[in-house]
Amino acid sequence: MGAGARIYLLNIPIRRIQNWFPALKISDFRISSPIEGKYNCFAWAATQAQQLTQLTAQLTDRLTSLEKFQYEGVGKSGGMRDIWGWIIGAGVTVIAAAAFLIPHLK
Repeated sequence: MGAGARIYLLNIPIRRIQNWFPALKISDFRISSPIEGKYNCFAWAATQAQQLTQLTAQLTDRLTSLEKFQYEGVGKSGGMRDIWGWIIGAGVTVIAAAAFLIPHLK
């Protein structure tokens, strides 16, 4: 095949294909079929469907692990920090109740 035939094989410039896919510059490749809109459209749709399926699976896995992490964290508290909060809250409630009731009992 001459140089002119290699540049425009099946109306696709080889250099353009090599620019789109730089890894092809180091390998020997050939165009095996002409451009066909229907095939390319179906191939693109199949690729998109496969990528969407993979993305959905990845998102589902991440969401599942997040839900598991949140579920395992339910019921776990801050320990002593929470107890001190309840103690201080109870003390303030007693003081407030006493401040309200003492003047009314006299």
